[in-house]
Amino acid sequence: MKSVSYRQSKELNELSKSISEEKNVLLPEYNDKNKISPVLLENVKDDITMLSDWLQKRINEIEKCSNKLPSIAIFVNSEEEIDPLTEELNKKLYMNNIQVVSCPDGKVIGKNTDIRVFNIKHIKGLEFEAVFFISIDSLTQRLPSIFDKYLYVGVTRAATYLGITCNKSLPQKIEHSRKMFVEDWKNFN
Repeated sequence: MKSVSYRQSKELNELSKSISEEKNVLLPEYNDKNKISPVLLENVKDDITMLSDWLQKRINEIEKCSNKLPSIAIFVNSEEEIDPLTEELNKKLYMNNIQVVSCPDGKVIGKNTDIRVFNIKHIKGLEFEAVFFISIDSLTQRLPSIFDKYLYVGVTRAATYLGITCNKSLPQKIEHSRKMFVEDWKNFN
């Protein structure tokens, strides 16, 4: 029997349970965090500008909802994707005084207020208030035998905010979870 983090919001617990093959996931009944649904962006098509624009907007929404920037992680599918996304996001968030740092080989670098970009294979044991999971449909194609594990572990790293992007569309394996996602967090302020 698996147990989901007690720090996680009810909405993210429900999503974790929905995507888990293990249906005996324990959910805390007393969690009273804000009701913040996960967000989804599809059809990115490896367009780093589109992706970074969307991430910038979601990060700004998180900051408005939280009154300060909480711990945020971005999970990409390879070490090669870390630096280009970090550089692009730094250009967009610079004026907001928000720093994005590359975390190669899973090294936790930077200050608590920095947004960190990791390769998905280094996520076990990490927890953040907000997590963005980049190109999960590509992960399905690249690592089909362990996709479920990475997805479940990745989703359970987020305590309150979760964003998922797809180069094309939500993988068929989790299509049933689509109704749990919203477009943005504008209405959660």
